Amino acid sequence: VEGLREYVRRHSYGNASMSDLWAAVQSCAPKGGLLRVEDLMMPWLLQRGFPCVTASMRPPEAGAATVVLEQAPFRPDTVDGEPLLWPIPLVFKRFITGADGSTRVHTSLELLLGQRLDVALDGGLELQDGEAVTGVVVNGNHAAFCVVSVRCARLAELYYAALASGQAAPEEVLGGSLDLQLLAAYTAPEDAPRLLAHVAGVLAALPPLTSDASPPPLAHGLAWSFLVSAQCRLFKALIVSGDAVPSSAQLMRDVQLSTDALRGLLRAHSEAGPRSREVVAVLERALEGCHGVRAALGGAIDA
Repeated sequence: VEGLREYVRRHSYGNASMSDLWAAVQSCAPKGGLLRVEDLMMPWLLQRGFPCVTASMRPPEAGAATVVLEQAPFRPDTVDGEPLLWPIPLVFKRFITGADGSTRVHTSLELLLGQRLDVALDGGLELQDGEAVTGVVVNGNHAAFCVVSVRCARLAELYYAALASGQAAPEEVLGGSLDLQLLAAYTAPEDAPRLLAHVAGVLAALPPLTSDASPPPLAHGLAWSFLVSAQCRLFKALIVSGDAVPSSAQLMRDVQLSTDALRGLLRAHSEAGPRSREVVAVLERALEGCHGVRAALGGAIDA
């Protein structure tokens, strides 16, 4: 806000360029930053598309686990043979559980400037005796405009733990799945096969849903429902466009598993009192979406 005020003060009743805006904002920014404001903003304004950040984990070396963040354009655009890259500020949240079961949150800003960034899971934290990092969220609060694709079962478990601790909202933990579902609704038919393969890869990294009586962890059930909904939308786009499509039998089974899981979660959280009201609302929207895409997929297959 101070940067905008400075911009207006400098250029009132006069002409100004985009560089003048960034210069005014820069003058009000903290000194010693990793990147100039103009260098941060211009790729987002001038490059088409947006990035997909893939998050995975590298096995512990010398006792330290590492989260690996890699970026690539969501569509394979290149400039003169080089892949497009963005400066991506990612809010990295670590959920730390103590020996007594108490949980605290440590938030850091990680700047992904190149194609890859390795982030130590403990982040150099001074952990007390009995404390451990039990949950992680990449791009907390959706600070960066990008899709975060969790492609590692261990990291997915840390995401679920962040939600189970009660200190992360479902929308924050499941942002990548929600983004993929929304993208699927607006994807052109020619892009559907690539996005379908991407969604299938994300699903493969998650523990599978089962048909037993007990509901899955909240984030697990929601993530599955959002991703399966995305698959249904893309499957329908392929059918409508007349392209070759994979077998629909497994997809219909996944839809049924997602629907059953959401119903179980909805029953469990509806009985948990007012604190679960927000979660129940998310589950109801997810279940409604599951019913909608199931009907649309069935109609497309019948046609």
